[in-house]
Amino acid sequence: MMSWPSCNAGERINDSVSDDFPVTIPVFALSIASFLKGTSPMSQDFPDLESYQIDDSWAVAHSSIRNLPVIVRLRPKLIDIAGHPQLSHRIRVIWKYQPDSEFGLPATEEMTSMDVCENALIESLEKDNQTIMTHILTGDSMRQWIFYSSDVQGAVERLREIIDSGVSQTVLEATAQEDSQWEEYLETRNSLNLDGTPPS
Repeated sequence: MMSWPSCNAGERINDSVSDDFPVTIPVFALSIASFLKGTSPMSQDFPDLESYQIDDSWAVAHSSIRNLPVIVRLRPKLIDIAGHPQLSHRIRVIWKYQPDSEFGLPATEEMTSMDVCENALIESLEKDNQTIMTHILTGDSMRQWIFYSSDVQGAVERLREIIDSGVSQTVLEATAQEDSQWEEYLETRNSLNLDGTPPS
């Protein structure tokens, strides 16, 4: 079973972009995860971000939060840019919904609307690789899209454009947090056991 960090944890500085789109930036960053095995991503050779071609293959798994099912989708082949020094901030965009059943998952119609919004997020934020979606969590009455970004303010401006376009049928929430080690992505990827080895 995977344990996901709370998107509201920690001391935060509020920087409201608009009344409908609050962005919260925590004061402190997460500690370096043990699964990095002591190797700093800054010492690695990373591909040029501007010309990097995103591999759009996805892994899908099922987990739980508070005994409710969660669907996890993750791009496993982004491992070659995990910890890229230009993509040092993690952005979480949240769509909250009323669950269709006791299991905490959305109704089919709202799921379809989320998918439309998701495509708009990818098309806008991944333009010129400014911000890259790494994984998605659906469950516990919310869908969470997680990105790593080189420009938080630029990403916020693009998100505002998406909101203004009416693609989202609900108020989107977002948080931004420094995560230069890509701790959440690597922990999630490790938990999915993609390499056939037991999670550390």
